[in-house]
Amino acid sequence: MLLKRGRHIPKQFHVWAMKWFRNENEKDLGSLTNARTNQHVEFEHCLKKISNIIDMRAAEEISEEEFRTKKLELLKDKHRLEELMNDNGDQLEKLLIKAEKIFNFAETAKAGFAAGSPEQCKRILADLGSNLQLHDRKLSITIEKPLVALKPAAKAVKEIHAPLEPRKNEITADELEGLYASNPIVLPG
Repeated sequence: MLLKRGRHIPKQFHVWAMKWFRNENEKDLGSLTNARTNQHVEFEHCLKKISNIIDMRAAEEISEEEFRTKKLELLKDKHRLEELMNDNGDQLEKLLIKAEKIFNFAETAKAGFAAGSPEQCKRILADLGSNLQLHDRKLSITIEKPLVALKPAAKAVKEIHAPLEPRKNEITADELEGLYASNPIVLPG
């Protein structure tokens, strides 16, 4: 797929895409921070409820059975909140690292495959996907889902860089970024 002639990621697109991913990561991090703040408030409220049922039992305002029932309910809620708060947000970092790895792969795989050692070629094929099968001297690979999404984007980027009609002036990096951002195939949704 990406190793076919003409299927590469231009450096300018790679730089823009990494900026876009980082910007999306910042937005997601803001949402995560808000969620964590809300979870912390909810956790403090749960601790206050636990303290209150202890006081109520000590003052004999509730029975031992009511205390046990409420205690189990509140401890279950406390553990749920602790699990949510212990999630340190690594999923956003992992997503960005994986996206960057995919774009780096897409940018360098063709040259690495053409000039690389047999071991390097094997690693590139393994990074490309799974379930490698050889039929009639043709290699079949199940491409990883994120790389499948790059196929239409790669075609759209190629069209941006090599339009049907030649441009009168050389296009700047800022203009390229605008074209990438406004293309619904490159940046869906």
